[in-house]
Amino acid sequence: MIVYVESSAVIPLVRSEKTSETVREYLEDLRIDRSHVISARLLETELRRAAHRLDINQELVTETLKRFDIIEMTTNMFQAAGRLEGTHLRSLDALHLATALAANASAMITLNQRLVEACSDVGLPVLDINIPREYATP
Repeated sequence: MIVYVESSAVIPLVRSEKTSETVREYLEDLRIDRSHVISARLLETELRRAAHRLDINQELVTETLKRFDIIEMTTNMFQAAGRLEGTHLRSLDALHLATALAANASAMITLNQRLVEACSDVGLPVLDINIPREYATP
């Protein structure tokens, strides 16, 4: 299974939040299951900018990024992101979704409700980190 992880689900790995342990365990379970866990190069920018805002050490960001196979973004992905339907989808979220689709992701992990809705619109399942993975159906 190819699982795309969007920035909102990665920030709890570098900042203590109520979802931090749940996200950490869920991602570890995916690795144990040999799922291919990916994200876009965009994740690095978003995570590093969040680290600056939240006074988080950049080395922690570097170590966290190593957990993911990073997909380099192409011109086609940017064009596809711009063409996604809906008025509620923000630009960076559209880029994440377009990258997930281009990478043939089986599912996405996001904590962003707008992105959950956009994934539903295009038929990309969203894994709920609060539901044990054995019950999740991408």
